[in-house]
Amino acid sequence: MALSKYDENRILIDNIRKTIAQGKMAHAIVIEADELFDKLGFAKDIVKAIVCKEEPGEGCDHCIDCRKIADDNYEDMLIVDKATNSIKTEDVEEIQEFLKRKASLDNGNIVIICHADNLIVQSQNKLLKVLNCNLNYSYYIY
Repeated sequence: MALSKYDENRILIDNIRKTIAQGKMAHAIVIEADELFDKLGFAKDIVKAIVCKEEPGEGCDHCIDCRKIADDNYEDMLIVDKATNSIKTEDVEEIQEFLKRKASLDNGNIVIICHADNLIVQSQNKLLKVLNCNLNYSYYIY
């Protein structure tokens, strides 16, 4: 159970489930937490909750889509993780190229940007343009 792991944040998890069930999931989500919290794992669990057909709004952790997400093999998901380096314009261009292709599945393209605070100013500006161009088709989780 992907989102059930976060029982200590019951109100947040219930709100995420509700927005997924209503089809009103935001196109971008910012996850801010201390360094001890597994933000990438939480982001993947949100993606599982979005795409899982076995347990929508939760994520089952054992269907093919949930397993692909856990193993970073989901066709329509890109993870940009620059923990020690800054996120440069080339990285944002990679995101742009990824978003240009048609999603293989029904859920649109999903981009997870880890350590988004490492974006340099030019990358921030370029990313804002990407976000504005792809509002209806993609999820961005930071």
